[in-house]
Amino acid sequence: MIKKSILLLFLTLLIQAAMAFPLSAQEPPPATVRVARVTESVRAENSGLVGVLYYDRISHLSAEVSGQVRKAHFSTGDKVEKGAQLVRIRTDFFDQDIVVEKARIDTVSVKIENAAKDVARYQSLLKKEAVSQSAYDTLYFNHQALIREREAIRAGLAKIQLMRAKCTIRAPFNGIILEKTTEKGDWVTPGRTLYRIGSTADLFVKVSVSENLAPYSLPGVPVEVLLTATGQKVGGKIIGLLPVADAQTKNVTVKVRLEESASTQPVAENMSATVFLPTTAEKTLKMIPRDALVNFQGKNFVYTIKDDKAAMLPVTIVAYLKDQVGVTDPHIAVGMSVVVDGNERLRPDQPVMIDGEGQ
Repeated sequence: MIKKSILLLFLTLLIQAAMAFPLSAQEPPPATVRVARVTESVRAENSGLVGVLYYDRISHLSAEVSGQVRKAHFSTGDKVEKGAQLVRIRTDFFDQDIVVEKARIDTVSVKIENAAKDVARYQSLLKKEAVSQSAYDTLYFNHQALIREREAIRAGLAKIQLMRAKCTIRAPFNGIILEKTTEKGDWVTPGRTLYRIGSTADLFVKVSVSENLAPYSLPGVPVEVLLTATGQKVGGKIIGLLPVADAQTKNVTVKVRLEESASTQPVAENMSATVFLPTTAEKTLKMIPRDALVNFQGKNFVYTIKDDKAAMLPVTIVAYLKDQVGVTDPHIAVGMSVVVDGNERLRPDQPVMIDGEGQ
């Protein structure tokens, strides 16, 4: 009974202490934050539209000569530099033909040398009228025929050497192997595709947009692109519109060229990407750093400072531009301070202490 009495007394004192000093009355300690100023800029509103990645420049590499594949150096998905050796066709027969043609050239060259001596001797005799003109002409034209024969053999040799050089198939530009259709030992013929290569400098996104938005997608306008597979944001530039609209929806397709740096990411043809295309004419927008955004229950907010306390304000984003977003909310004013560092830990009305101002 004594133990129970002591326990009840302790609980009573604890309850009285809690009532005397309620937790709700204790304010959280000031949070240290960094802030940035709201600016303004003339920009067009934009909206994220999903498009499809594709290579606008694709080469279907094939052999120009027939032969057996000696080596296929790269596989599907590999990146190659311009001039890299892709396929090597066996050159055994060409090598033998080159030896034969060079031997023929040497043989004819000896005949030409002998014929030249005969022509020179007959020319001297002709001046002395010791031989007939017809005999001299016969030797002279035989000498010229041998020279022409050597030229023909040399032309044939050059052709064989060119065909031998064609046994090495090289990458026409910096690219990525989209498809490989040959292996060592295959017999290839001219026209058969061995590799399909996409140019990494010509990675595009095609986006279908409503025809009433087409006038805002002007060539040369920079846009931001979000690669779905990696979550990376890359720069892009509008190239123009495809000249044929969808017959049913009347939507048009916008072509956007991506920065070459996008090709360093693990992207593939026909993957999706979100392109932030203009949806209005240019207007004055209030620009907020993206670091200031806080997402709560699916909506965007920013924290500003009011009476040394954090105040949460909702924002409606109408434009995305690199590390900033554009808003039109009337309660967001140019020059207003918004928290860009430390906002993820803030609570409304929490005391704050500013530790510097960012850009």
